[in-house]
Amino acid sequence: MFVEDSIKTITTTDLQYFNDVDRKTGEYIDYAIKEKYLKWDFLFIYFLGLDQGGHFLNSDNDELMKMKLDELDDYVVKIYNDMSMKDENFIIIVTGDHGMTRHGSHGGSDRTETESAFLISFNNKMFNEKFDNNFINQIDITPTILNLFGIDRTSDSIGITYDFTFNFFERSYMMNL
Repeated sequence: MFVEDSIKTITTTDLQYFNDVDRKTGEYIDYAIKEKYLKWDFLFIYFLGLDQGGHFLNSDNDELMKMKLDELDDYVVKIYNDMSMKDENFIIIVTGDHGMTRHGSHGGSDRTETESAFLISFNNKMFNEKFDNNFINQIDITPTILNLFGIDRTSDSIGITYDFTFNFFERSYMMNL
């Protein structure tokens, strides 16, 4: 099921080391996109340091938090550029698991806590580029991604599917990746 030695994990519970954990994540991204691993079908990347840093820094206006977001942007661009140069179909989904207040809290019902950034691209086409608001409610992430791949959501899902994944041609195309 997995390419030998292709699963890499990094753990830390020390909020003060959020730069180190994301640096290691970046090293694994470089490792994963090398020629040896062109055959992977799914790459899930979680920037633990960015998530923890947001809670530790307690403000999305902090200069260090801006640096972490810029670092994440650079990795997304790197992956996107690498995939765009290959003669393969690809999809990139960039999202988070939650939003956050300026004080670093999450899990509540405030809009800043329940919205998450959301971007979908495949083969150089942006699904949601025409939307002014590139945020999605966290409960809508799973049903939207499932719909994109033509998978029915479970009956107990309370999230909605965002309509930019409803186009049948695009959905059929994704099923043939």
